[in-house]
Amino acid sequence: MTYREAMLLLIDKTSRVTEAAKILKSIDSGSPLAASRAEKLIRIAVDEAGDLSEEDRAKLRELIPEQKTAESETRSETIRFRCTPNERAMLELLAQKYAGGNLSKLIMDALQSKYPTL
Repeated sequence: MTYREAMLLLIDKTSRVTEAAKILKSIDSGSPLAASRAEKLIRIAVDEAGDLSEEDRAKLRELIPEQKTAESETRSETIRFRCTPNERAMLELLAQKYAGGNLSKLIMDALQSKYPTL
């Protein structure tokens, strides 16, 4: 099953029609973020109540990569860089808007979208 087929399945058999349609559109347009967005939606939708059969759920789960262990996710390193007060304010504003105020998450998400093999 492809991410495109998965989105069509979610549109057909879940209440996540709007989200799946948006992701389907980004898949069709070739967006580099489409796969990660599809995985996130599948993670949410696969365990929700709906018309998905167990076979459908199993196929959807195959599209979700295995979770990394908590140990490999621990971030203990600090990187410092210089910026102007205006640049810092801009970064904090972007972090508030797109990453719940977490500057590290904003930077890591931006790097992940630009360099998905990181």
